[in-house]
This record gives sequence, structure tokens and C-alpha cells, in this order.
Amino acid sequence: MNRKDHPLIVAVTAIVSTTAILVAVVFTAVIPTWVRHDQQEIADLRKQLGDLQKQLGDFGTARDVLEAKSKKIEELEAEITKQRLGWVLGFRSDDPYPVSILNLKIGASVADFERAYAFKKEKIQILDDWLTLNFQSGPFSEATIYCHPKEPSSTVTSILFHFRDEDGFKVVRNEALKTFGTATLKYENRNGVETWKWEINRTEVELGELDYFLYRL
Repeated sequence: MNRKDHPLIVAVTAIVSTTAILVAVVFTAVIPTWVRHDQQEIADLRKQLGDLQKQLGDFGTARDVLEAKSKKIEELEAEITKQRLGWVLGFRSDDPYPVSILNLKIGASVADFERAYAFKKEKIQILDDWLTLNFQSGPFSEATIYCHPKEPSSTVTSILFHFRDEDGFKVVRNEALKTFGTATLKYENRNGVETWKWEINRTEVELGELDYFLYRL
């Protein structure tokens, strides 16, 4: 019997041929199909990622626009309030005093104050270490002036302006930010209590939601 015709040889040859065919099918049909499927899945995932990134970008842009518009509305409302009530502060970039409301600065003497406000309608209350000056209109309800009022040679060491209401605070805050700028601004937020601070011409400025404080270190 010819060796090639031996049943064992025939069987082995058949198995080898079948295996070769299966390997060829795997490499030429199955694996490329898997690769194409994986590539398509990757492409789909990348598209989904791109769509999500675009949506997040659109959301961020919309949020920024909304915040900018809200801030602008607040500024316009404060400006309308200021114009309606005739509040002119007189701030300058090098002068934090609201000179149109109180023509008095740190370092002035009690005698200077008495001369300036001897015939004014504002009500003055004199205490041992300070005096208060009440305002009939404007963003401030009163000013506490720290000095020794009973000593004419005593000088003013600090001035605390109390806001009349929230409108007064917003007007002064917006005017201060616009006039003094943000280059030297020190902003603090402690448990929701906001404070804006500047140092202007050797005068310390602290602006809070309740008052506007001027002093020197």
C-alpha cells in the first residue's frame, strides 16, 4: 500500500488541511470583522465624547453669558437707583472719601468739623470718643467719626459710614469697584460675609455689606 494512501496519513492530511482553512478564515474574515467592529465602536465613542465636550462647552459659555448679564443688570439697577435718589459720592482713584456727602477727612481737627457743619441740617450726636452725623438722604444713614469731640485740638482717626439700606450698599460697592479698580483690591469671603479692601493714598478702605470704613494704620 502506498504510504500516501495509508488511512492514518489521509486522516492527518485532512485535519491539517481543515485547520489551515480555519486559520485562513479566521485571519481573512473573522479577525478583520472584529477589528472593523472595534474600530467602529471606537469611532462611535469618540463621537459621543466630542458631543459631550461640545455640550459642556456650550453649557459653560451659556453660564458665563448668564453671569455677565446678571452682573450687568445689577449694575444698571444700582445706577438707576443712584440717579433716582441723586446719590453722587465724589470718589476719585486717589481719594476714597465721599466728599459730596461728608467733606471731612482723617487728620482733620474737631474744630474743623465744627466749622464745616455748624449750620448744617444733619443731626450731630457727641459722645466721649466719637460723634455721629446723621444724613437725611443718600446711601448712608449716618457716619461715626472717631475722635475726642470735647477737645477742639483732637483729630479724626477713622470714619465709619453706615449704609441706609441694600441699595446704598450696591451703589457704593459698584462706584468703588469702578473708581478704585481691582489691581490693588483684596477680596475676602468668610462664611458668606464679603469684604472688599483697598489701600488708597495711605488710607485703608474696607467695604462690607453694612458699612464703609476709612482708617489709617
